[in-house]
Amino acid sequence: MRRIYGEFLDGFSLQEIADGLMRDGILSPSGKDRWYSSTIKSILQNEKYKGDCHLQKTYLPDFLSARRVKNEGQTESYYVENDHAAIISQETFQLAQQHMQERNSLRGATITGHSKYLGKYTFSDMVFCGECGESYRRHQQYSKNNKYYIWVCKRHENSGKNNCSAKPIKECALKKAFLKALNGLLENRENILERLYLTAMSQMSDSCERDIVEIDKEIQRRQTDIVNLLLAKNGGELSEDEYAEQLRKLQIQIDELNLKKGETLTEQSNVQLIEHRTAAVKELLHTGKILDEFDSVIFKTLVRRIIVLNKKEIELEFECGIKVKQKLD
Repeated sequence: MRRIYGEFLDGFSLQEIADGLMRDGILSPSGKDRWYSSTIKSILQNEKYKGDCHLQKTYLPDFLSARRVKNEGQTESYYVENDHAAIISQETFQLAQQHMQERNSLRGATITGHSKYLGKYTFSDMVFCGECGESYRRHQQYSKNNKYYIWVCKRHENSGKNNCSAKPIKECALKKAFLKALNGLLENRENILERLYLTAMSQMSDSCERDIVEIDKEIQRRQTDIVNLLLAKNGGELSEDEYAEQLRKLQIQIDELNLKKGETLTEQSNVQLIEHRTAAVKELLHTGKILDEFDSVIFKTLVRRIIVLNKKEIELEFECGIKVKQKLD
């Protein structure tokens, strides 16, 4: 299970994770040798792996029903924290949920509305046109009975060169450019480590945890005010109308505080995700190992996206925030 969470945070698609588990002969939770992307998603969203337990997520509508149905508020459900030993940490689980939201936000994110986080190929949803902003699509080509792959801007392909003049890019050229860019970082790792530190620090906020504690205190104060308000009404100190008006104001304040708390938790998750990705880059930089051939795992772990500036140059944006321009062969 730790492998699934780790690969997901490193940028692997659900299907890529499933394919890797099957390739390595690892059995699914049901003991089958077949893994599905839906199984991976279920594991990533299951609170049991972080030690919690959500009781009555499903229920039987009546004693005659043969199948349980999803509980969407029809009956009581209970969430128990630290119910059993955790397989993955709370932090890793929250990072996975945040990363899931990031991927979902990519759906329909382009002008055409067709972009999806599929991850079918190494460069899927990773290469974008510097001219029109559209993503690139993979195509198979043949030359003297030799097969090779190219990546083409979808707007150029669908609407013609009058709408986007971007030229196709060979997949082998993208791989070579990544290797050159990464090895360039490795050769200058001391300078890059300093830039990496500054980039990470600029996006981190030490106040997140303190803010959440203060917001929780404020919510608790409003809840106490509601209890006191009810006591005042029952004691004849407030009319029904006065009680209803003051209660409405307190409930609005609590809603606003909960919204603020949600935004702060999202910020905290973003910080943790940056730390996770920064650590991966630091680990590689410290090894100082120059790569001789393209490695899709390292690419997926380190690179956020590629912008095709023109037919001879791309810009690689690493997950840690560093951007590198690289010539294409």
